[in-house]
Amino acid sequence: MSETRESGDYRETQEIELKLLLLQSPDHSVFWRIPHLRQGLQSKPVTDMLVSTYYDTPDHDLLQKGYTYRVRREATGWMATVKGMGTVEGGLHRREEWNSPLPEGQPDLTLLEDEKIRSVLMKLTDDQPLVPLMTTRFQRTQALWQHSSGTRIELALDEGVIETETKKMPINELELELKEGSSLVLLELGEHISKYMAVAPGDDSKFHRGLQMLELVPGSQSKEARYQKKALLTKEQAKTSTLAQAVPRVLKEGFADVISSFQNLHHEPEMPEHLHQLRVSLRRLRSLISFLRPALNKTQAEALQTSLQRWSNQWSPLREIDVLAVHFQEFIHAFESADEPKAAPLMQTLVDQQVALARRPLYDSLGKGEMTTRLLACWRQTKELSVDDDMGDRLLADFGEKRLRRWVKRFETKGRCTGLEDIQQLHRLRIQGKKIRYVMESLSPALPDIPRKTVKTMKKLQTLMGDLHDVHCEMKHMKRWVSDHPADVELMRQAGRYEGWQQQRETAFNHQLARFWKKTSTRL
Repeated sequence: MSETRESGDYRETQEIELKLLLLQSPDHSVFWRIPHLRQGLQSKPVTDMLVSTYYDTPDHDLLQKGYTYRVRREATGWMATVKGMGTVEGGLHRREEWNSPLPEGQPDLTLLEDEKIRSVLMKLTDDQPLVPLMTTRFQRTQALWQHSSGTRIELALDEGVIETETKKMPINELELELKEGSSLVLLELGEHISKYMAVAPGDDSKFHRGLQMLELVPGSQSKEARYQKKALLTKEQAKTSTLAQAVPRVLKEGFADVISSFQNLHHEPEMPEHLHQLRVSLRRLRSLISFLRPALNKTQAEALQTSLQRWSNQWSPLREIDVLAVHFQEFIHAFESADEPKAAPLMQTLVDQQVALARRPLYDSLGKGEMTTRLLACWRQTKELSVDDDMGDRLLADFGEKRLRRWVKRFETKGRCTGLEDIQQLHRLRIQGKKIRYVMESLSPALPDIPRKTVKTMKKLQTLMGDLHDVHCEMKHMKRWVSDHPADVELMRQAGRYEGWQQQRETAFNHQLARFWKKTSTRL
């Protein structure tokens, strides 16, 4: 809920808004007639031209401390706005905002109404001049919308440009700002709109995009840093929090990983690792919900699990083909020589064609905004998921310890009685071990240590069974592709060499698994 404190013309707000990037130029007449949206409109859409200039010191002192200072011409006159950087979760922006009237339209920190923020900014700037960083010029069409529950949301369609001294970037986005009520309704409305318009959650404000143009933001993270997993609770929170306190925080942080992975995929859809990490984040969240399930509303938990599983499974075939493409390069390198620099050129062409064909639905889903609808729906369901009343007062640490020990005991018991010939049971055991590891990564401060040999078993089993699974999937896909060209003798020859190489890998993995399981299963 947005909280507002007023004092004369001054207003301080905890701003909560959902930013959706428009993937296609909007048809305004269609947008404002979207069902459910049209029914809740409380005012006729009004269009204004907004020109805003952002200022800072020559040394960017405000930026370095996380503040922005903006001067904008509004219908009632000039307004100065100070914003904190706040937080962003896949388009849902939360940040402090201070507004003050500005008689002459020139930057002047001494005219800020709030004594505290004025003092902070004056100290930061230390009498240095404020110079323009960038200007935004856009046409905004906005209206007020109200839900039957009383939640009020301001909708704003923005079209225009961000300008620096040497560069320009287009603005084409929709902002939904929560004026009063529940942020859950904000997500519901965004989800509904996404079914009628191609949108994507916007993780960057106009100001931040301008900073990127000015090269005043850090470069992209390394893959290791980008996907580094951390516990979702601090040690203090883990020790003292009840389930009613901890579960909403854990689910929020868990879904933040999903959103982050989705953003990476949307920015670079051609990178297979991003899709893989999105599916990992979905499985991690599913494992967390499964672990917490005795404390959760059963109906809500089952519905969310189904949604997450369907989303992840939708892209399983593409992930298999992405992995095939990586391993195919290993095959090529294994057979390349001075006499045969290209070991399987016909197969390489075939693989490239099939990878492009398999990735096309992903690009379409992102470009049409279909995946955004899934994201917002799962986000809403995660936010709705509640703790049962009779479990809320229980400490997370007590619940987690008993639950984890039960899971680990089940894993060890099944491991001792599972033979190497029972591939299906080994696969289920692998999945159970993966779930335990995901939960341990997410809730480690609240969980007891488990035997190192058990953790080692989980990791090794996951690796070996995963390798065997990859071989089987890759052979299946390749046989299907090659069978479409039965008359191509050279392709068949290359495919035979590839099949032999895969069979060697399968034999090696089976030997490793046999040695490992013979040594390990009796020690669990």
